[in-house]
Amino acid sequence: MIQQLQPRADLLQDIARRRPPLAGLLAALEEAERLGPLLASNQGQLLPDGPGPPLSNSTGEEGQDELQPAVFGTTV
Repeated sequence: MIQQLQPRADLLQDIARRRPPLAGLLAALEEAERLGPLLASNQGQLLPDGPGPPLSNSTGEEGQDELQPAVFGTTV
């Protein structure tokens, strides 16, 4: 019986060790969800200390459509 239960006990110990970082991650995701998405008027503007303009795939070929900037948000 001990041999059958040992893998489950090991798994429970592993879960218990990972709980504090997981709780921190969940709290951060809740905060991100609380902040909500950006307003539509702000989506095309760059942040003052953020990255530069969106990058494009420059293969040297003519006639390619310009890439649209991506909009990121939480999906939790």
